Amino acid sequence: MGELASESQGSKELGDVLFQMAEVHRQIQNQLEEMLKSFHNELLTQLEQKVELDSRYLSAALKKYQTEQRSKGDALDKCQAELKKLRKKSQGSKNPQKYSDKELQYIDAISNKQGELENYVSDGYKTALTEERRR
Repeated sequence: MGELASESQGSKELGDVLFQMAEVHRQIQNQLEEMLKSFHNELLTQLEQKVELDSRYLSAALKKYQTEQRSKGDALDKCQAELKKLRKKSQGSKNPQKYSDKELQYIDAISNKQGELENYVSDGYKTALTEERRR
């Protein structure tokens, strides 16, 4: 349209103005594209990297937590199984008092291990909430 207008005598100035407007529009468009590229490189790429690092960290922390919780749970289960065996032995024994001290030790150990597990789970929840707030 600018070419047609600039070819005629009466609208030559109008054609020149249209060319200038098109050039300014093209420059603005190029600046916008450059700013978007810059925005992407400076901000979005950095955020993506941080999210990736956070994801890896949280996955590793979750795996460590689950492993430790499973370990504590297994230790508790083992103590409970040992206590159950001991009680069966004492019931079949002629002298059940012989096993009472050992039974008390297992009950105490079970109580301690259960407390440790509960504290670990509680601390895990607190840590998870703190991490969630921080992120």
